[in-house]
Amino acid sequence: MPSGFFQNLFSSPLGQDIQEIILPFLLIFTLVFSVLQRTSILGKNKKVNLAVSIVLGLLVIIPHVTGAYPQGLDVVQVINDSLPMVVLVIVAILLAMIMIGAGGGKFKEDKEVPALAIILATVFVVYIFGASAGFWQPFFQLTYLGDDVIGLVIALLIFGTIVMFVTSDDDNK
Repeated sequence: MPSGFFQNLFSSPLGQDIQEIILPFLLIFTLVFSVLQRTSILGKNKKVNLAVSIVLGLLVIIPHVTGAYPQGLDVVQVINDSLPMVVLVIVAILLAMIMIGAGGGKFKEDKEVPALAIILATVFVVYIFGASAGFWQPFFQLTYLGDDVIGLVIALLIFGTIVMFVTSDDDNK
């Protein structure tokens, strides 16, 4: 359990504001701004991209603050519920890459990521966000397995995919 300054900060009303308003706004703003800058959908004008990013961030945060989202469809709540599992997937990938590197495996920059790895990562992220939003409740639910088992299965699948990727021959793409 965290102690001291951070425990007091996040148990205070200011800490709740940081977690419920400021951090989600910064995440949405940063992601939208970086996509707009990278793709140049609205042109190369930074000020236009900045304005659109701020507006989109506020359009997500303001209904959360005012309670205007319908029950179960609060975007900020879905983000706050989903990110810990998404980060778990990212940490599992990074740890698998570290283990492969420590074992003498090498990653080549010009080598393409296998389509299976991209599909699996996308499916996991979509499932995590959908489960946080309550979309899969009546149809497909993995909760009977427990969080530990789900995390282990995700880590093993990612680790296996990375091992397959690193150890495959250059001729067999």
